[in-house]
Amino acid sequence: MAAAIHGFMATLPTVPPAVPEHIRARLAEFADFVTRCRSGVVRDGYRRELEYAPEPEMPARLVKQLFELLRGVALVLVHEEATDEDLNRIMRVGLDCVPAVRRVVLRAIAEMANVDEAMTTTKVAQGVQYSTATVRRALEDLQALGLLAVTKGGQGVADQWHIRDEWQRALDTLEKVEKALTARAQTTFSETSESPSHTQTSTAVDNPCPRCGGRAWRDIPGGDAICLACADEGRS
Repeated sequence: MAAAIHGFMATLPTVPPAVPEHIRARLAEFADFVTRCRSGVVRDGYRRELEYAPEPEMPARLVKQLFELLRGVALVLVHEEATDEDLNRIMRVGLDCVPAVRRVVLRAIAEMANVDEAMTTTKVAQGVQYSTATVRRALEDLQALGLLAVTKGGQGVADQWHIRDEWQRALDTLEKVEKALTARAQTTFSETSESPSHTQTSTAVDNPCPRCGGRAWRDIPGGDAICLACADEGRS
């Protein structure tokens, strides 16, 4: 294996691929979006109410890392300069930095915006199958970090959420990447499920999450069935 890798690396160009200006600009914008999405907020330890949001993480470190990764991908694919397809691969890596609940909520907002559907907290929660309280916290976090805006409905009227105009292109990218991942996962599952040697290691559970009432997933056979939201909160 080592010899094969060494032989492959020896065939690669020694000059790094060029990165066009329009791709540099998109990469910088995307890194800013991702770092905001993953930035922390301060909540009350008991009531979990949002207290304030510190300044979002600056994107300089992430954009440098993604830039080098982009050049590496283009180099391995023997591209003289990085392409939009190379950039899409890198964006998938960047989105993996976003907390699971926020990422799912953002995708739901992107899908609802395409059909001009009113984006209330309840409708977003129904779309992602998480508890309303969990979704509201994610929406509040994203609003505090400057990614979403909210129109308060007042007493008896639901709040409505929408993406800020400056982040619309980044949200479109997230939706595109998520759809590609879903299509690939379905194809992979279809192929592997036909193999008798395939062993399933992750099982969806129809019963609700015992912690928040959302859709439950069992990551380890025989383990506790909890949803992605509660699992993400447990890691934070």
